[in-house]
Amino acid sequence: MILNISTMRYSFSVLLATSGLLLGGCQEILDVKPETQVESSTFLTNSANLQTATYGNYSMLLNNSLVARFHRFTELSSDNVQVLLAGDNATTTSIGIYTYQHTSTLLGLNVMWDGAYKLIYASNQVIQAIPDNAPAADLQLKGENLYLRALMHFSLVRIFGLPYAQNPAQNLGVPS
Repeated sequence: MILNISTMRYSFSVLLATSGLLLGGCQEILDVKPETQVESSTFLTNSANLQTATYGNYSMLLNNSLVARFHRFTELSSDNVQVLLAGDNATTTSIGIYTYQHTSTLLGLNVMWDGAYKLIYASNQVIQAIPDNAPAADLQLKGENLYLRALMHFSLVRIFGLPYAQNPAQNLGVPS
């Protein structure tokens, strides 16, 4: 197949014009925010959206990586288990929990810490959006989010907090 110069120029001109139209017409589409990101000040304005946000908070709580790590870390630091250093278990990275040596290199520690504080933040968003004189259904949602926030703080203090009785001035738990 042989193309002459005039056919190639015509094809190039059509391609250039089409590209210009397509690229110029996309400007409005690119300015739209993704559907997965909504400002809390515009979203948390009615009961249905507050309920949806609370469901989202519960789904964060049900995240297996968060719940499994809380369970593992609380059990390993209790008297309910004994870690045996034999075979492949001798190189486990969770042994620091068993020996009360919490460091940032422990397996999954940052995932658990980040997940807990994401849930605390999300719960705070719902709590702040509901005034104290709201309808009973909204106050129920506020109470559920207060509980979720308290549960995360309690779990974090159980794992990372030093005993309050040892030094009440300094051992206040974890950052809120």
